[in-house]
Amino acid sequence: MLIKRVQAVLYRCREHREEFLYLGLKICFAQKKVTLGGKPVALTPKEYRLLEFLAKNKGQILTKDQILEHVWDVDGIFVGENAVSVVVNRLRRKIEADASHPTFIKNIFGQGYQFGE
Repeated sequence: MLIKRVQAVLYRCREHREEFLYLGLKICFAQKKVTLGGKPVALTPKEYRLLEFLAKNKGQILTKDQILEHVWDVDGIFVGENAVSVVVNRLRRKIEADASHPTFIKNIFGQGYQFGE
């Protein structure tokens, strides 16, 4: 429990950038807008929060528990891990050229998800 609180504080204290750009995917954090190849991508609030969290932790493996805590703001008491998989899959369909071979959001077997390399 204490570790999760420390991680949350450290996350909030990170450097806050205005924009994120990776392989044509652009996220404007202040405006909460996403474009891919210059075209707007319509995301639900959950999809946006998930994408933002993954992008801000680019290259790191994030567990489903970490994602639940930061995106849903819960310890997973009322929301199952399956909710993470569902939102990841919906997000992939919107931003990946081929959702079955993702370039942005990758599954790390037995560990969680990783954005980018």
